[in-house]
Amino acid sequence: MFAFLAAIAIAALSKPSLGLAQNVSCGFGQVPMPVAATGKHLCTDGMNAFGPFPYAMRAECEALSQPFCGNPVWPVFYAMNLRGFDVCPKGSLPEPKTAYCTDGTNIFGPFSEDLRAKCRAWGGGAPCESNSYGRLFALDLLGLKPAPLLPPQPRPSNIDALVAEIRERKPTGSATFQDSESRGIFPAVAEADTRSEPIYLPFVLGPRRQVDQMVRQLYLLLPLNIRTETAFIVSDRFVQNPAAYVPYLKSRAQVVIVTSFVGIGNATNRNSDAYKYATWRHGEELWGLMKTIEAAKALGKPVSSVVLGMGDSTTDFGPTVRAEVQARVDDVLTKLDVAQVATPVSWGADELVAVAFARALPERGVKVWFSNPNARHTWDGRRTTLEIVNEKIRQTRLRVEDKSPDIWSVVLSRRPGQDDRYVENDAQQLAFDEALLRDFRPMPSSEANLTALIDGRSFNGAWNAQATLRRCDLLAYGSWGTFGNTVGQTLAQAKILQASGNAAARKQLLLEAVAHDVFSIGYAESQSSRLAALARAQGVVFQHYGGYDTAGTTATVFRALNGLVNQRMQEHYAGTGCMDGRTVRATAQLWRTFESEVHLWPQLPGEVFGAGVYRKSLPPDTFDPTAGRLSPFDLGKLVAEGCCG
Repeated sequence: MFAFLAAIAIAALSKPSLGLAQNVSCGFGQVPMPVAATGKHLCTDGMNAFGPFPYAMRAECEALSQPFCGNPVWPVFYAMNLRGFDVCPKGSLPEPKTAYCTDGTNIFGPFSEDLRAKCRAWGGGAPCESNSYGRLFALDLLGLKPAPLLPPQPRPSNIDALVAEIRERKPTGSATFQDSESRGIFPAVAEADTRSEPIYLPFVLGPRRQVDQMVRQLYLLLPLNIRTETAFIVSDRFVQNPAAYVPYLKSRAQVVIVTSFVGIGNATNRNSDAYKYATWRHGEELWGLMKTIEAAKALGKPVSSVVLGMGDSTTDFGPTVRAEVQARVDDVLTKLDVAQVATPVSWGADELVAVAFARALPERGVKVWFSNPNARHTWDGRRTTLEIVNEKIRQTRLRVEDKSPDIWSVVLSRRPGQDDRYVENDAQQLAFDEALLRDFRPMPSSEANLTALIDGRSFNGAWNAQATLRRCDLLAYGSWGTFGNTVGQTLAQAKILQASGNAAARKQLLLEAVAHDVFSIGYAESQSSRLAALARAQGVVFQHYGGYDTAGTTATVFRALNGLVNQRMQEHYAGTGCMDGRTVRATAQLWRTFESEVHLWPQLPGEVFGAGVYRKSLPPDTFDPTAGRLSPFDLGKLVAEGCCG
């Protein structure tokens, strides 16, 4: 794709009919290159593009491990691809009353020659020739006063006016942040859109296993009266295609809204680029929440719940920023008269839809056993196991109940004095964990059916297979994301499964979780050695998070992955009857092993199939989770089961 974009860029520069923007000025030897139909430009000499660029572009560049990310000059094909094809570059939005874009701190050009001349006359020096000025300085040059990036506006009186307002701010169908960060699903410029569902279900945060396949499965396990009466919607999804989701909102009696706020990563103070980017994006996410609430009100639908979270934050500064987000949210929700139905902003994001589903069910009691309640978790603001678990218990509408609980939960964390990074052959950790697990190994099925195992010893994959207990009659198992992700999703899944009484689905989801969390992405079983070795044998450098550039390379890795997972699942459950001769099928949703779909095959009566979004133009053996035999549950089917017009 990068090479394709480079060809477009160079070809565009060679066309004399293209002309130059009359009011855009670039440096010596550079020309302004139009960016698709956005009306914006990049300054380029044909090989390079000249910045500086917004933090969001630099962060994505760094995620690709490129050496030039901190420089103001990038290869043009990288700059074009990472910029995106919305009106403003990724990580910025239009500056009111100007032709430019801002991230809240800087304004990005290219600028007109008149503005550059004024900058020089004011003594701006060498930065006047760049393509990024400080926002306040640029507005002074333009004779403007800073305007709020989210100006207060009167609430539209009807849904059509609201949809028009959203479209004016955000072009319909433009990528959400989750879409932009995905590889292999959202179409690039000049690329045919062959997605199985061009408009996603309203509660699908992005095309990744836990927020696509798994939420589809859990939704289908909810009681029919909840499904027909309640609209569950992610605010980012609503503002992406508001008109497409209006029929869904109309078809339900009440609305549940889910909004996640980006974490601050490794930011330690307010001067860091990561903090500045996060706070800008929080404004965008808050705007989406506001518009979704306003849509419900315009349709006369009560908002029965708002579920909130903030994502990956690896420093002690994280709780401070979360408190800032909470204050901004409280202000908006109070003004819109829905604060009384909102959860506090919790740690996590990808689990929030499952949590919202579980909250729709009656309250249940849970008893929790901890290996180490004081362990701290890297991606959750370095908060403790006990704090995060209690937060998720409340958010999932559970209560702590020691005498006669409905659900048992066993939570593994790192032993005292250790952080949550994986350490190979840590015998002390294994002994520490077994001291808790051995009491649960001999329990009868009647107790196993109540028990949810949460392996939080590390993040984004299981430490090893120890916590599965080698049995398939457990209520739930989870070890796939940050600690907050895993706790929220596993408790929600346990509550939903128990309420459903569906034993077939309970076993199915448990085995799929073990196949993914332990044997596809787990540390001891996959990512630390085994899968990497299999990839090397095929001439492929294993990229667990970054993924692969071509469908062919991805297919090679997934053939190796499926062979490994099926071998280890059969070995692990040998003699238990759990697999019953069945196989596991992993499909490459994001062109990487991490967070891709895993399905138990073939489907049996009572099980729930939740095929996520895939591209129909790619080889089905690797990329089509339906195997051509099952029909996905899409937006049309969702709207059709509604109760209310």
